[in-house]
Amino acid sequence: MKKIIAIALALMLCVGLLSVSAFAAFETADDLAIIGTGIPGVPEWAPGAPEGDMKEVSEGIYEKTLTCTAGTSMKLKIAGNDAWVDAWNFGSATIVLGEKADLENGGGSGDMPFTAEKDMTIKITVDLTGDVATILVAEVVAGGDTTPEEKPEEKPEEKP
Repeated sequence: MKKIIAIALALMLCVGLLSVSAFAAFETADDLAIIGTGIPGVPEWAPGAPEGDMKEVSEGIYEKTLTCTAGTSMKLKIAGNDAWVDAWNFGSATIVLGEKADLENGGGSGDMPFTAEKDMTIKITVDLTGDVATILVAEVVAGGDTTPEEKPEEKPEEKP
């Protein structure tokens, strides 16, 4: 009976470590890059190309701004440490402009498609700070703000 309990505990520990380690390992990336096909100004499927590098704007938050013409159709992945290795890339998320999506680590052959419906500048934000990595593709509008879904609510001014 003790042997069965020991095996069960060992399995639970392994499952727990695997679910954390895939994400935790990615957090140790020195850099992130946008890779894929159809990405404006970025060579196709080249994780080491500097044109795809994302900027770390705060601990675990990376951004990349792209200017797209209407009809630009991209298939994206996020790669770490200039590597094209499943253990160091994210793929397989459904991107909806202005909405966060969960990223799958080790995306394998899954890509994240996005098509610009009009001429626009977009900001791609990858957040590795939570329990689940997320991606947000938002339109950058005049003044550097992003789509309304991402902006905090403004309170109306009180009248004296």
